[in-house]
Amino acid sequence: MDFKRLAIVVALALVLGGIVFGAIVLLNPKPEPPPPPPPAVAPALPPVAPAILARPAPKPLAAGAFIDPARPEVRQAARLSFGSEATEFAFTRDGRLLVCIDYKDATVRVIDWRAGTVVAQARHGYLLSSMALAPDDSGLWTGDAYQHLYWWPLGAGGELGKAELVGEKLGGHPDVAINPSGAVLATASFARVISLWDVAARKLIGRVETAGPLRCCTFSPDGKTLLVGTADSHVYVYDLATGGGPSVRVPPVQEGVDMTALVYSRDGKRLATGHTQPWVTIWDAPTMVYRHWLKCPMSSVCDVEFSPDSNLIAFALGNHEVHLWNPDVNAENGSIAVLKGHEKFIKCLAFSHDGAHLASGDEAGTIIIWTRQ
Repeated sequence: MDFKRLAIVVALALVLGGIVFGAIVLLNPKPEPPPPPPPAVAPALPPVAPAILARPAPKPLAAGAFIDPARPEVRQAARLSFGSEATEFAFTRDGRLLVCIDYKDATVRVIDWRAGTVVAQARHGYLLSSMALAPDDSGLWTGDAYQHLYWWPLGAGGELGKAELVGEKLGGHPDVAINPSGAVLATASFARVISLWDVAARKLIGRVETAGPLRCCTFSPDGKTLLVGTADSHVYVYDLATGGGPSVRVPPVQEGVDMTALVYSRDGKRLATGHTQPWVTIWDAPTMVYRHWLKCPMSSVCDVEFSPDSNLIAFALGNHEVHLWNPDVNAENGSIAVLKGHEKFIKCLAFSHDGAHLASGDEAGTIIIWTRQ
């Protein structure tokens, strides 16, 4: 076959191929793209009665700055050691006492940290995993390894009353949170259970089982929103008046990374999450829009707390350090100070209500009270 005939054959083949392809396209049009998936929603909770949500909260104490960014010196005001572990704690409103739970020896302790003494302590029958101090200091709520919710009365001088069993079958190791008015309490457990409680009536408002394990929960400063953090780094955002809300993914965190902390700033403008990888994320709280992340050293984040004036964020790391950051500066530029003094894994952090002191506690029972130099 000469070159001219070959060219004719190739041209005819191309024409026939185009005709066939066109027929295929006409007979099999490209399908329309599927509609976008609906927004993810949190599993519904029963709504909370307006009368409960309207109960007033104690007036927040005036809070000063914990640290001067221009002179970021911090010193140890006290170093204490009680029991086997400082699992979680909170300052009373006057800052005099530190109420602490110890998971390892199942004990509640009330500590006068300036005197270095235990004012009261009580042994519990179960391993204590979380606590929430009532906003008026009238007592504390605890969750334990055996799915219980207990109420412990607290006297003005730090005396502990007899524990009262309030709830059962809440999932092992439930995290406990109370709203600022003290009217609504929530639990969230790794066993996939969320519960809501009317505190005054000691009555269960509702209980829901979720698709995956849960890690932590917290209320907004106005007490009308409940956030629940999941083990796969999602946040359920509940409007308590309706019981519904979205499920939001923490954007920069890798799949399979667990959540360790979820906390609002007192002014209600920011939200922070901590994770088992070196991530602290900052959000615009009213809109639940992710803003940026803070670059931690290569260590897991154990706990996160905002200072009461909302201008500082503290996070405890698995390398035994506490880091203080400006929450409005992203990536690696917002570090203000690093606090060193623990020799074991830090379990918890808490600021005093006036912002003058920061407490950190570790798995060996050491508690350090930090204050401005």
